[in-house]
Amino acid sequence: MTLHRELIKRAAIGVGFATTPQGLSSIEHPGCAAAIWKRQLLDYFQAWIDALAREALPRARIIF
Repeated sequence: MTLHRELIKRAAIGVGFATTPQGLSSIEHPGCAAAIWKRQLLDYFQAWIDALAREALPRARIIF
């Protein structure tokens, strides 16, 4: 797991990158705004998602 952060006037804004599910615990660190799980997709999932029409995919996902 790695934690990337940028210091802005005494405030840390960071994103944790994990290669295991356990690494996602970086979200619990002060100043961590997000945790991203970098993993290899299963072959059957990758084939399925690649076969979907572009119109069937979301253009954006926004969470407030």
